[in-house]
Amino acid sequence: MKSIKLLSKKDITVHLFALIAIMCLSGCSNIEKESLKIVDNFLTQTNDGIDGNLDSEKIDNSLYAVIKSHSVYLNSDWNLTFTKNNDDEVFIKATGQAENIFGNPVEIERRFLLKKIENQWKIYDTYNYIVFPNPSPIGTEWSSFWDKEKDGVLSSLKKNLKLEVIEKGTISQSGYAEGSLRLLNNSEYDINTIKIDIEHFDANGKSVNLDTEYLYDIKKNGYREFEWTTLNCYSCFNQKFEINFWDIGDL
Repeated sequence: MKSIKLLSKKDITVHLFALIAIMCLSGCSNIEKESLKIVDNFLTQTNDGIDGNLDSEKIDNSLYAVIKSHSVYLNSDWNLTFTKNNDDEVFIKATGQAENIFGNPVEIERRFLLKKIENQWKIYDTYNYIVFPNPSPIGTEWSSFWDKEKDGVLSSLKKNLKLEVIEKGTISQSGYAEGSLRLLNNSEYDINTIKIDIEHFDANGKSVNLDTEYLYDIKKNGYREFEWTTLNCYSCFNQKFEINFWDIGDL
């Protein structure tokens, strides 16, 4: 009968650490494969351009709502890189080629934060994936914000920037229209420049003229009063005033 050799405490410790290492490597490998697959499928579904094609089960609810309310950057191919932050949080970087507004190829880099929510991996936030106004509304800090934070800033601006009519537009016989407005900035941001669209309508409600005014240096919790003028407005009857949130200058 063969004798059984008992392991020493040192040997047991060595074997235990080796087993833990193997389990960790296997677990990390599974997390990497799953998260890479989620992002790859997400980008594929986005580029398909089919409404309702996104797998919402793999996207955090708050991010899904942001994605549905904005346009996103598209590109035909991408390379994915995995980085683990902790057991419940990983990052995926996607680099690839896209076309700019002139049709020229440019390299674009996007990032995805995945979190384990209710024991399921989901895309929790994105960086440089959603199309937002440029130039930015809050200066150099804007470029460091992830997409959900950018959406929160724009939502705050839309809620807290208001236009008030001081003097309704009047039209002279020479077709010269003029009036005055007040922009209230109840947000927490100092705004350097902002564009105001002034659309004119005739008596039948048909749009007949579109003009713009630019305002500068509006402090947070402040306001700016200004006069507007429009030429060639012979058939103008009334106006509609709107803040152009796609043309907000750096703070």
